Amino acid sequence: GLEVERTRYMAELLTPLSTDRLVDHVAHVVEVAGIEHVGLGSDFDGIVTTVEGLEDASGYGALVEALRARGFDESEVSAVMGGNLERVLLGCLPEE
Repeated sequence: GLEVERTRYMAELLTPLSTDRLVDHVAHVVEVAGIEHVGLGSDFDGIVTTVEGLEDASGYGALVEALRARGFDESEVSAVMGGNLERVLLGCLPEE
C-alpha cells in the first residue's frame, strides 16, 4: 500500500549518516541547549535508514568512542548515553 511505497521511496532517497555526522548533531544540540538536554534512544523498528554502524544498539560502543574523540568528557558521555534520560524519567515519578 501507500506506506510500503513511502518507505521504499524514503529508503532510496536517504543515505545513512556517518557516526561523525551524528556526533556533529549531538555537539550542535549541546551548544544550543546544553548537555543536560541531549539523549539518544535505540528504538530501531520502523525506521528507514540508520546511522552507519548503529544499525542496532550493539554499535553504541563505537558512538561512545566517537564522542570521547570529539572531546566529550566521561560525565558528558554518560549524560548523553542514558544519564539524562534516567534523570528525566526519575523526575516524573511520584515522590515516596
